[in-house]
Amino acid sequence: MKRRPTMVMDFGVFSYSGWVIPPLVSFITLVALGVVAFWKGRGRKTSLLFGAICFVGGLLSLDKALGSVVTDPAVALRISRMDHAFVVFFVPFYLHFTFSFLEIQKRKWLVWLAYLLSTGLSIASQHQAYLVSARHYYFGYYALGGPLVYVFATASTANTIACMALLCRALAKEKDPERKNKIKYIIVGLGGAALMAHVDFLPVVGLECYPAGNFAFIPLLILGFGVLKHDLLDIGLALRTGLLYSFLTGLVTGSYALLIIAFDYFFKDIGQRWSLLFSAVFFVGIVFVFDPLKRKVQCVIDGLLFQGKYDYQKTLRSLSQTMASMLNLKEIMDKTLDTLTHSMDLSWSCILLLDDGGSSFSVRSRTGGGRRMAPPAIRASSPLILELTQRKREITRHSLTDRVGSGEVSAAARSEFDRLGGSVVIPMIFKTNLNGIIVLGDKRSGDMFTPVDFELLCTLGNQCAVAVENAKAYGVIRTLNANLEARVADRTASLRKALREKEKTQERLIRSESLASVGALVAGVAHELNNPLASVSSLVQSALEALVEADCPAGPGTEVDPETRAEIVDDLRFSLKELNRAAEI
Repeated sequence: MKRRPTMVMDFGVFSYSGWVIPPLVSFITLVALGVVAFWKGRGRKTSLLFGAICFVGGLLSLDKALGSVVTDPAVALRISRMDHAFVVFFVPFYLHFTFSFLEIQKRKWLVWLAYLLSTGLSIASQHQAYLVSARHYYFGYYALGGPLVYVFATASTANTIACMALLCRALAKEKDPERKNKIKYIIVGLGGAALMAHVDFLPVVGLECYPAGNFAFIPLLILGFGVLKHDLLDIGLALRTGLLYSFLTGLVTGSYALLIIAFDYFFKDIGQRWSLLFSAVFFVGIVFVFDPLKRKVQCVIDGLLFQGKYDYQKTLRSLSQTMASMLNLKEIMDKTLDTLTHSMDLSWSCILLLDDGGSSFSVRSRTGGGRRMAPPAIRASSPLILELTQRKREITRHSLTDRVGSGEVSAAARSEFDRLGGSVVIPMIFKTNLNGIIVLGDKRSGDMFTPVDFELLCTLGNQCAVAVENAKAYGVIRTLNANLEARVADRTASLRKALREKEKTQERLIRSESLASVGALVAGVAHELNNPLASVSSLVQSALEALVEADCPAGPGTEVDPETRAEIVDDLRFSLKELNRAAEI
């Protein structure tokens, strides 16, 4: 005896059933992923193929959702045939995506063979050889397959196993941690959804087994988590809102479906009228509960997945704005590295600046530690520096390999990068010139650097370059001012010394002029005194000589007493002596 459908409400051709919710959630999730992949994939082949896979999977989920609500088997069969006209292209889309993502150039004929096979199956899907009829199970109507369905099932299984093997082999050989992480999420997300969808073939062959592909949104949400956290396929920012709301919708509607199924299971005998009343009351409750529940869950999801990431992005943006006001070169570099290291949880980081001679880049600031640190200097003519100057973007070890190829220049550049020992090198560009580089180590958390990180870091690097040039210019001006003040002080001291010498010279000149005046005065006085002294001395000398020469009296009455004569002679001699002394004075 067949189990009756769960919580059925008839509306003509369609009837409501709780089993419609899981495939409907998968349909919404897949379509949301596909729309964003086409819209924000920037025309990349991998993004377009990823979107095509999502749309094909969404059509399969829509087929199962409609099968759970239709009441006419003919309508269910017609819907399945319409869906399978596109679902059969899952095989070439998945294979083509794997080849493009892994950049496999060999055996591309397999992809075109898969497209040819799917085109034939798509045409045959409208015939009974592909789908025979629709059978009713407890979860709704499901199409029964013909012989060609087994062809599609075999091709799909072989294709899924081959793609998983290629991805696993690439994962084992891959050395780039970023790409390795992408492959892991693709294996778990797309591979997991594809493997779950293979259980859907059991009802096709007549086995009453609930199709596990209805819950394909679970591995797809894991893939969405990888896209959000690691920006897989370069569409992470665009997917954030869509996947988050898909997750919230799936969570709430899944809870709603479980409650309905549980109610129907425990109260299946209360009658159709009470079932309708319960559904109406429950729907009103969901309307009032959904929005606050959605907000709370969104806050939790933001806290778990994005809060740390957007906190450090906000911190780095704030740093780039405040660096413009910094004028101390060491303060700029230290603050930049400290902020980067703590906000991004880096193991270490350092800044190398171009020296004044422009010949090499040397480490000017570093933070953190580890086994590998940047070398003390790198030549300005280094291939790595030339590559940074040309690219004006960040360089990682594997992006460097992709850019410069495998020649001698690339080997030298990779060797220089290995000597740096970091995971990422960020250029500091000022007026199209490279004036420094920022070397970042690995994240301690093991997370990868995403394109969003690189955009933010490149902007920060350019801001740091401007701040460094401003600080250098300010340092030059400050040095010039200091030198100018020193020169002014030296000039002032020289002027003061010259002034003192001038004062001394003037003093000596005044003294000389005074002495000259005194000398002239003395000479004049001496001249004036010498004239009368000379005359008196001449007369006294003449008298003395006359007295000495006259041994006898000169005539009568002239006789002089000898004693008196002797006294007169002595007096005259004394007067002559004193007159001579006065003349000498």
